[in-house]
Amino acid sequence: MEALNGKQDLNKTLLDALAGIPNYWLSAGTALGMYRDGDFIPSDTDIDIEMWVDDEYTLPERFSRYVTQDSQGKPGQRAYIDTKNNVIFDIYFYEKKGNMAVSTINSRLTFPIEWFENKKKLPTKYGELYFPNPIEEYLEHRYGKTWKTPDNKKGLFNGQF
Repeated sequence: MEALNGKQDLNKTLLDALAGIPNYWLSAGTALGMYRDGDFIPSDTDIDIEMWVDDEYTLPERFSRYVTQDSQGKPGQRAYIDTKNNVIFDIYFYEKKGNMAVSTINSRLTFPIEWFENKKKLPTKYGELYFPNPIEEYLEHRYGKTWKTPDNKKGLFNGQF
């Protein structure tokens, strides 16, 4: 899949998709690039968001289901492709377990629940978007202490796998 940078209508793709997902937050490489670099990471090929497993969402008709991964009867990942712009839109799901947010697709991917419940809108070139809060702690937890330094490779979740 080709990189997102330079895609026409990327702003429309992002904002149209997020309009139907009231309780999202940016995640993974999308959160990293938007916060650290002010845009998508040059090699990024998809838009990553997360949401609670029980929340409802709707996407415009031009988004076609691309990937479905479930775990123990719960949604884990839903990837859609914007057929107009050939952009992949990844949604990952979390559930609340005590004071932790736990990925439904990989239970080792956990975060303090308040980072997502207290998410914060931050300005981006695409408008104000929701990020985990505090975003720098989220990025360090996810990518390690060197998250501020681009390294041109996809990394594992803080080396914990």
